[in-house]
Amino acid sequence: MIWVWTSDTANDALSWYPGDDYVDIIGLDIYPGENQHGSQYVAFDKVKSLYAGKKIITLSECGSIPAIGNMFEYGDTWSWFMPWNGDYTRSDKHNGVAYLKNVFSDDRVITRDEMPSLK
Repeated sequence: MIWVWTSDTANDALSWYPGDDYVDIIGLDIYPGENQHGSQYVAFDKVKSLYAGKKIITLSECGSIPAIGNMFEYGDTWSWFMPWNGDYTRSDKHNGVAYLKNVFSDDRVITRDEMPSLK
Protein backbone atom coordinates (compact mmCIF):
# COMPACT_ATOMS: atom_id res chain seq x y z
CA MET A 1 0.00 0.00 0.00
CA ILE A 2 1.21 3.52 -0.81
CA TRP A 3 0.24 6.43 1.44
CA VAL A 4 -0.13 9.94 0.05
CA TRP A 5 -0.24 12.83 2.52
CA THR A 6 -1.52 16.06 1.07
CA SER A 7 -2.08 19.56 2.34
CA ASP A 8 -2.41 23.10 1.10
CA THR A 9 0.30 25.73 1.41
CA ALA A 10 -0.74 26.87 4.89
CA ASN A 11 2.09 27.54 7.32
CA ASP A 12 0.69 25.13 9.92
CA ALA A 13 0.44 22.20 7.49
CA LEU A 14 3.46 20.46 9.00
CA SER A 15 1.69 20.18 12.35
CA TRP A 16 -0.65 17.67 10.67
CA TYR A 17 2.15 15.56 9.13
CA PRO A 18 2.01 12.02 10.62
CA GLY A 19 5.72 11.28 10.03
CA ASP A 20 8.05 9.78 7.47
CA ASP A 21 7.31 6.22 8.61
CA TYR A 22 3.67 6.63 7.53
CA VAL A 23 3.98 8.67 4.32
CA ASP A 24 5.33 7.61 0.93
CA ILE A 25 4.30 10.58 -1.21
CA ILE A 26 3.88 14.25 -0.30
CA GLY A 27 1.06 16.07 -2.05
CA LEU A 28 0.21 19.73 -2.31
CA ASP A 29 -3.10 21.40 -3.20
CA ILE A 30 -2.70 24.63 -5.18
CA TYR A 31 -5.43 26.83 -6.63
CA PRO A 32 -3.60 29.77 -8.24
CA GLY A 33 -6.64 31.39 -9.89
CA GLU A 34 -8.27 31.42 -13.29
CA ASN A 35 -5.93 30.71 -16.22
CA GLN A 36 -2.84 30.93 -14.02
CA HIS A 37 -0.65 28.30 -15.66
CA GLY A 38 2.67 29.58 -14.35
CA SER A 39 5.26 27.47 -12.62
CA GLN A 40 4.64 26.52 -9.00
CA TYR A 41 8.36 26.10 -8.32
CA VAL A 42 8.31 28.11 -5.07
CA ALA A 43 5.81 25.70 -3.48
CA PHE A 44 7.57 22.68 -5.04
CA ASP A 45 10.98 23.78 -3.75
CA LYS A 46 9.57 24.40 -0.28
CA VAL A 47 8.16 20.88 -0.07
CA LYS A 48 11.34 19.41 -1.54
CA SER A 49 13.49 21.15 1.06
CA LEU A 50 11.17 20.25 3.96
CA TYR A 51 11.46 16.55 3.18
CA ALA A 52 15.10 16.67 2.03
CA GLY A 53 14.29 15.05 -1.29
CA LYS A 54 13.30 11.79 0.46
CA LYS A 55 9.70 11.76 -0.76
CA ILE A 56 7.99 11.77 -4.14
CA ILE A 57 6.20 15.12 -4.59
CA THR A 58 2.83 15.45 -6.30
CA LEU A 59 0.48 18.26 -7.18
CA SER A 60 -2.34 16.21 -5.73
CA GLU A 61 -5.06 18.78 -6.35
CA CYS A 62 -5.02 21.90 -8.47
CA GLY A 63 -7.16 24.40 -10.30
CA SER A 64 -5.20 25.50 -13.36
CA ILE A 65 -2.54 22.98 -14.41
CA PRO A 66 0.89 24.61 -14.65
CA ALA A 67 2.26 24.74 -18.20
CA ILE A 68 4.41 21.67 -18.81
CA GLY A 69 7.21 23.74 -20.36
CA ASN A 70 7.29 25.95 -17.27
CA MET A 71 7.52 22.92 -14.99
CA PHE A 72 10.62 21.68 -16.78
CA GLU A 73 12.14 25.14 -17.13
CA TYR A 74 11.81 25.95 -13.42
CA GLY A 75 12.28 22.43 -12.03
CA ASP A 76 8.89 21.84 -10.46
CA THR A 77 8.48 18.45 -12.09
CA TRP A 78 5.61 17.07 -10.04
CA SER A 79 5.30 13.28 -10.16
CA TRP A 80 1.66 13.79 -11.15
CA PHE A 81 -1.00 16.45 -11.12
CA MET A 82 -4.75 16.20 -10.73
CA PRO A 83 -7.02 19.12 -11.57
CA TRP A 84 -10.20 19.37 -9.55
CA ASN A 85 -13.48 18.58 -11.32
CA GLY A 86 -16.31 20.72 -12.65
CA ASP A 87 -15.30 24.06 -14.12
CA TYR A 88 -11.64 23.26 -13.47
CA THR A 89 -11.75 20.69 -16.29
CA ARG A 90 -14.74 21.80 -18.38
CA SER A 91 -14.33 25.55 -18.55
CA ASP A 92 -11.75 27.70 -20.32
CA LYS A 93 -11.56 29.70 -17.07
CA HIS A 94 -8.99 27.24 -15.76
CA ASN A 95 -7.94 24.59 -18.27
CA GLY A 96 -10.53 23.94 -20.97
CA VAL A 97 -10.49 21.34 -23.73
CA ALA A 98 -7.79 22.95 -25.91
CA TYR A 99 -5.44 23.45 -22.96
CA LEU A 100 -5.99 19.90 -21.66
CA LYS A 101 -5.31 18.44 -25.12
CA ASN A 102 -2.08 20.44 -25.25
CA VAL A 103 -1.01 19.26 -21.78
CA PHE A 104 -1.80 15.59 -22.30
CA SER A 105 -0.22 15.45 -25.77
CA ASP A 106 3.11 16.79 -24.49
CA ASP A 107 5.79 14.09 -24.80
CA ARG A 108 6.89 14.76 -21.21
CA VAL A 109 3.45 13.83 -19.82
CA ILE A 110 2.54 10.18 -19.31
CA THR A 111 -1.18 9.41 -19.40
CA ARG A 112 -2.84 6.37 -17.87
CA ASP A 113 -3.07 4.53 -21.18
CA GLU A 114 0.73 4.75 -21.47
CA MET A 115 1.37 3.22 -18.04
CA PRO A 116 2.48 -0.41 -17.76
CA SER A 117 0.01 -2.92 -16.42
CA LEU A 118 0.56 -3.64 -12.73
CA LYS A 119 -1.63 -6.73 -12.68
